[in-house]
Amino acid sequence: MMTSGISAVILAAGFSSRMKAFKPLLPVGGTPMVKRCIDLFSGNGITDIVVVTGHLREQLEPVVRDAGACPVFHPGFASGMLGSIQQGVAHIRSGQAGFFLLPTDIPAIRPTTVARMIQQFQSDPLRLLMPCFNGLTGHPPLLPCGLKERILALAEPSTLRDLMAEEKDRTGTLTMHDRGVLMDADDPAGYRRVVHKVRHLDIPDREECLAIVNQELAEDHPIRNHLAQVAMIALKLVHAVADPVNVDLVIAAALLHDVRRMEKNHAAAGAALLHDLGFPRVAEVVEQHMNIELDLHAPVQEKELVYFADKLCTRHGVDIDYHHRFRHRLEKNPWAATSIWKRYENTRHIQARIEASAGKSITKILAD
Repeated sequence: MMTSGISAVILAAGFSSRMKAFKPLLPVGGTPMVKRCIDLFSGNGITDIVVVTGHLREQLEPVVRDAGACPVFHPGFASGMLGSIQQGVAHIRSGQAGFFLLPTDIPAIRPTTVARMIQQFQSDPLRLLMPCFNGLTGHPPLLPCGLKERILALAEPSTLRDLMAEEKDRTGTLTMHDRGVLMDADDPAGYRRVVHKVRHLDIPDREECLAIVNQELAEDHPIRNHLAQVAMIALKLVHAVADPVNVDLVIAAALLHDVRRMEKNHAAAGAALLHDLGFPRVAEVVEQHMNIELDLHAPVQEKELVYFADKLCTRHGVDIDYHHRFRHRLEKNPWAATSIWKRYENTRHIQARIEASAGKSITKILAD
């Protein structure tokens, strides 16, 4: 895949003074931070990627070249960011429609975020586009190349932010369920947060889950309480079982399993939404929270914990006596007896598996 007409400028010239280590070469997800930023764009088909270098260029530039990007040295890098931006913009391939601008210390952005921004920009390439999470704009902006000459003409104390403010009427925001657009590794604490985020990039965190819920469900929708309740029970199950399960995956799936509850075949609809948002592992768990396929010879899996937690939570609260609820459904819906009975049997099997793994009863697990 090649994305024509879009370039990327990555800023990696600074001293990293607050970090006390050279940020572009610090490992994030098993790769240097600068390479992760390059891969973010090259993985979306962008071939014109300029990395502005300065401090420790001798160490940085070979890494940049090996990653398939073009290093451009800014001799005046110590004077501030504006000159580095101008140096990068000046080296963008001619004839391009737009370019991303990304500081190298913001490496926790999902590839799907860049993909959606490219798609949106191509429908209106004269607008400046900003990613947004929870009402806050973040990185990377996608700017039309029509602004190049004005950027190159900027002189301090003016900044790129000033120019972008002048373009407010031509600026669009794109809401993303990606907290990474706001996260930087400017200091050791920020670096630790970014490293943790990248380690779980394919799973939305709690804030991102809430953003998805806010998009899909009204603030007073009763399903919201159910989602929170299922997540609470699922977390207790995670901590109880001895089998290795991914707690982040369980919590995300629990918080999102009924996000499309008002639609027919809501499990499949919710899974489709999460696939589109770039969360296939969560989608797989959500898709099976109504009709699950069990492997009784495998360790307890994340999808089982979400499935079982969902069966314990009713509109009135937590009730571990799911047996009478299934009996009631059978009496009320005899035409669906086969599917109801299978769900009941699966619930019983999962309870037995959880109790065997935890070495205690469900009653004791929930009481702890």
